[in-house]
Amino acid sequence: MYGNWFDFNLPYYEHYRDKKNFLFLTYKEMKLMSFVDHKGCVVRISDFLSRPLSEEHVDKAVEITTFSNMKAKNPTSFQRNGEISKRMRKCVVEDWKTRFTVTQNERFDAIYNQRMEGSALAKLASKIVFEI
Repeated sequence: MYGNWFDFNLPYYEHYRDKKNFLFLTYKEMKLMSFVDHKGCVVRISDFLSRPLSEEHVDKAVEITTFSNMKAKNPTSFQRNGEISKRMRKCVVEDWKTRFTVTQNERFDAIYNQRMEGSALAKLASKIVFEI
C-alpha cells in the first residue's frame, strides 16, 4: 500500500491497459467528469461493469458519491507512520502545490520524468493537462 508508485503502476498499466475488462480512470479525469457530468461518469462506470442502472439508481449514486456527502458520512481518520491522517482531504486537483516546496516539486518532477519516460502511462498522463 505504501510502496514505490512507479514500480507498481507502470507494469500494472502496461499489462492491463488494452484489456477489455479494465477501466483506467485518473483522479483528474474523474474530477473533471464529475464537475462537468457527474451523472455521465456514473453511467460510464455502470456500463463498463455491464450493470445498467435505472434513472433512479443513477440519481442515487450521484447523490451519495459527491465528495461532501462521502466526507460527511465517513469523517474518520487513520494513523500512518505515527501521524493522524484524514481519509478525505479537500477533493482538489493538484493540491500538492500547497504541500510541496519548490525544491520538493523540482525533485519530484526530475524523478517523475525519468521513471515515466517512454511509458504508455506517461502518454496517458500527458493528455490530462487541464485544471479545474
